[in-house]
Amino acid sequence: EAYVHHFKRLLGSKLAGRYRAALGPRLDRVVAVDKQVMDFIFSEPHLAFDSVMAAGIYVWYLNAPGFAKANENKPDYNRMSVGAGPYMVKEWIPGKGVTVVRNRNYWNPKEQHADEIRYVIRTGPETGAPWNALRAKDLDVGWSLNGSILPRAMKNKNFVVKNGGRGTMHWAVNFNQDYKPLDNLLVRKALAHAIDRQAILKVVTKGMAKLSNQAFPQGSRWHCPGIKFPDYDVAKAKALLKQYGKPIPTFDIWTYNIPSFKKLTIMLQAMWKKVGVNVNVKVGGRGPSGVIFKIVKGETPIYMIVQGPTIHPTIFEMNLHSKAKDNNWRVRSPKLDAAIEKVQAARSDADVKAAHCALEQAKSEEVPYQPFEHAILATVAQKGIKGIPFPDNPIIGYHHLYREK
Repeated sequence: EAYVHHFKRLLGSKLAGRYRAALGPRLDRVVAVDKQVMDFIFSEPHLAFDSVMAAGIYVWYLNAPGFAKANENKPDYNRMSVGAGPYMVKEWIPGKGVTVVRNRNYWNPKEQHADEIRYVIRTGPETGAPWNALRAKDLDVGWSLNGSILPRAMKNKNFVVKNGGRGTMHWAVNFNQDYKPLDNLLVRKALAHAIDRQAILKVVTKGMAKLSNQAFPQGSRWHCPGIKFPDYDVAKAKALLKQYGKPIPTFDIWTYNIPSFKKLTIMLQAMWKKVGVNVNVKVGGRGPSGVIFKIVKGETPIYMIVQGPTIHPTIFEMNLHSKAKDNNWRVRSPKLDAAIEKVQAARSDADVKAAHCALEQAKSEEVPYQPFEHAILATVAQKGIKGIPFPDNPIIGYHHLYREK
């Protein structure tokens, strides 16, 4: 009942279109079969359904039906916390952190290892406040989302480092083709060739990240051999711009107001200047009225954000199709359209893989964006903190952590 109510509420909300688009095939309705079983009715086969349901980013939050019905129309509903997990919110200070305490009604008290857990939000570069807090033992466990903290943490015998991935292509510079001449392939290729991606990864991630030339990293069953976006080649970039033969206007490039994102974007600005292309760096927030909102409205000629999540080929970047309502690149490419339609028509894993790799090849040729790296997701923990899983998704499960006696 709780889950059915959750999905009915979601599919009846203003977010329904966005949620359906993220799922891939259209989700029409969710029906309860009995107390333990639900049916999800889609408009067409959904090959990625098990992968989607296993990813917390798609399931979203869940509140009990009685609580939801009593409060869901209140303006502060999204700030309320009710659930059946091992911990419950004691205090939430926006922008600072959350403190949770044991849920006395949790079904498995043996899994409640701590009386209280504080999730602390530290702003600024990873090598600043978070690193100092770890060294001072003010933090037991810290995230690393760009890797810059990892080299020094791995040299410190007091820390245990686990380096995984977030299932996204971190940092990709995207071109909105409604802004001429970004609709010209010569210009997009020139801008891509002017980017020294290895230098950027060395500076911004301290060399900890792996270069990305496609959606899925090596080791994934969906990884495709031989895919390669334009390499760093200043001479080739200048030659392509000369071949285009017209002046390039000054564009704005937008990114999040995050230190590593801004640093990378400033490096892009300097690299493009070397080939005669000028851009203004603009930053904004990550909320609903921030950079994403501007991207959706088509107000960002060039934008540098995260691409993903890379859950399954049949739901990743299908919106590159020229008829997709959420085609944020405003790209209209018969080559990409044909490749996407083959992915959507595939049914077996083998056919999906073949069609997906053909799409990845088409993207590397059409260059709607230039990818940088497969996203880092790492933890740095004090020795003696146990229960930390290998980080491979954004849901780390802090309630599993415990201190070794």
